[in-house]
Amino acid sequence: MYPDIAIISQHYGFQTYGLDITFDPKVAAFFATNRFEEKANGKADYFPIPNGEHKGVIYCFYFRAPQITKTRDLIESIPAFEYIFPLRPIRQSCALPFFLPDRFNEAAQFVWHIFKLHPEFDISDLYSKEYLFPSKAEDKFYEAAVDVKQKNNVWADFVDYDF
Repeated sequence: MYPDIAIISQHYGFQTYGLDITFDPKVAAFFATNRFEEKANGKADYFPIPNGEHKGVIYCFYFRAPQITKTRDLIESIPAFEYIFPLRPIRQSCALPFFLPDRFNEAAQFVWHIFKLHPEFDISDLYSKEYLFPSKAEDKFYEAAVDVKQKNNVWADFVDYDF
């Protein structure tokens, strides 16, 4: 019915064949300077890589095909999201171009610039993980997904955060 729902769900930890991109350099810098870690309790978190130790890289793409649609625009076009709004992809200012699994390297042809962050890159002005990954109280889509996972023991790859 709505194939674009996969694009939204990817931002909540579901596996897709998409390349997760953002239109906001501060979001890209967050992911380049923080590491994802799954904890023993089954939840996950992001931790800043200590100053001087990260090797952050930001790839800038200029896509001619496939056409890139901001996730925000997809959310606004799907009536169900009027009732259960997915806030996380909005805050991450993202999109998700799809590539077939055996053709994922095709994205490389669209690399326009590569920025290597200095190991002492100042992360103090970046968004917080709490902002980029809003709580269940703020993000009703996230709250509903966590509820489904807990009640039905499904969605094993769905990521629940510990902050």
